[in-house]
Amino acid sequence: MEFNDPISTQLSEISITDIKNLMQKHLSTLYDKVIIDSKQRILKMVFYYVRYKSVVVNRKIYKISFPLYNDLKQFLADGISEDEPQHTVKQLENDKIINALIHIAGIEPVDISTDTTLHEKFNFPLVKTGEEIHKRQPIFYIPELTFTEVCQHCNGKKYAVLCPECKGKHRWACHDCKGAHDTPCGICNASGSITCVTCMGKGDLICNKCNGAGCSECREGICICNDCHGEGFYVCEACEGKGKIQCNTCKGVGELICNQCYSDTERYGKIDCQNCHGMGHTGQMVYSETKIEKKFLQKIFYRGNQNIEFFDMNILDPYCKKQEPPLTVFSAINEDCFIVEDNTSHDLCKLVQTELSISRLGNPKVVLEELFYQPVPVTTIFVKHVLHNTVHLLTIIDPLNTPNFLLKDNPEEFKVLDIQNALKVSVSFFGKLFKTKAFVTKEDKLKKIRLMIALAKSDGVVAEKEKEYLTEIIGSLKEFTNREKKLLFDYMSESKHHELTEKDVDFSNLEALELAMQQIHKLAGVDAEMPEAEKLVLDKILSLMEKRKSKIQKH
Repeated sequence: MEFNDPISTQLSEISITDIKNLMQKHLSTLYDKVIIDSKQRILKMVFYYVRYKSVVVNRKIYKISFPLYNDLKQFLADGISEDEPQHTVKQLENDKIINALIHIAGIEPVDISTDTTLHEKFNFPLVKTGEEIHKRQPIFYIPELTFTEVCQHCNGKKYAVLCPECKGKHRWACHDCKGAHDTPCGICNASGSITCVTCMGKGDLICNKCNGAGCSECREGICICNDCHGEGFYVCEACEGKGKIQCNTCKGVGELICNQCYSDTERYGKIDCQNCHGMGHTGQMVYSETKIEKKFLQKIFYRGNQNIEFFDMNILDPYCKKQEPPLTVFSAINEDCFIVEDNTSHDLCKLVQTELSISRLGNPKVVLEELFYQPVPVTTIFVKHVLHNTVHLLTIIDPLNTPNFLLKDNPEEFKVLDIQNALKVSVSFFGKLFKTKAFVTKEDKLKKIRLMIALAKSDGVVAEKEKEYLTEIIGSLKEFTNREKKLLFDYMSESKHHELTEKDVDFSNLEALELAMQQIHKLAGVDAEMPEAEKLVLDKILSLMEKRKSKIQKH
């Protein structure tokens, strides 16, 4: 969704020239340090900071069917009026019946909100005090769909269903003992005795001492079995020798009694009706519950056709007016309905509704919307840093009114801890101490850059061709420490430079001095213009350099 508002129209007309003029007016220090390619495409975007509040009505229609317990009869009498017309909805005077059914009886209502034939019936007004909608709304029901009746399953007999467990018999002879109270012993196989396993039923054993040869402790090599005492068997302990035990199924009673059904004459062999739970009557209620929800959203939206995955919308946060209160743009509470919104407000409300899965139509239904929105126009271009010779993304926030310039990966912002810089500092220290060739070359380059900056800024405007030539000569600042880079960046930012002295042209050798003179001459003429202020600075620099040249030649 792309908005066709005045902001978007104005932004579409911005050109590279306009951006240059903005930078010269509002941030000349940055403008002097960067080169802007006039042929590049400007990315133009309009973001919208949105603060949104709404009141949403969520109506659900439920049907609950229930046994007519004695306790519920009074609730129904208190809550349901019988003198109302059948084709209207009625406010439930006492909602305790709903709580009792759900929380005490454990009966879950069925959501029938999808039944569109009922929607019109529940289009009742919201309860409010003044302009404030009550958080807790009353429950309404449809009298024609709310009633009590004789149970359709048992015809009011309460116990008309035969027990599925015993098929209505309630008492019957035990199927295991056939009414005899006991069953054959499974341990002794109903014999009452168990054969001795030691003597295998013989009652005697070969004497262990004489091994059957005969001795004083046996009779002709044979002795009595001590386990069965010569009987060859012993009495079964399970049945005490009777051969029968008490029937485990009926516990010796001889019959079984169903624990699911009733035993009295009227209800013999029957269980409670599962529909009315033995009450004989059932009830039904169709009712509607209304929940009031308040929604809030604070977000920055973009709905254009351009790919902005690279753009971090978080940078817009400080420029959003977060304290501005939202204004009512839509209200549809009961019979009072009004809309006060422009096309942009309407489109933004649609976006928020989609985000929150709500709508002014249907259910859940938005009945009140408040909105504040702030267009945040943004343009982005690429610039090359003159001193650092690196390309950076420049973002301009609100270029139409009060522009703010954000340079991504600004080379002038140094990290607190930089290992490479620490190494450069140590190398620079020893280079200075021992006057190494690399150190001397770097010092000469530093002096030359400072002189060229002084010349380029002498007339108050650093021309594009001057910036391009400076970038070409400087190449990069990789060999400089962060401190040295900062000195150059600060020097480039100064609107007025100090008076040049011989110290500024103190080059280490004639070759470095003459090269600097040639490049400064070329810089002065690169834009084919020589304002008086620039001529004075050029003359001063060349004069100082001639003096330095004479000193070097004498030595």
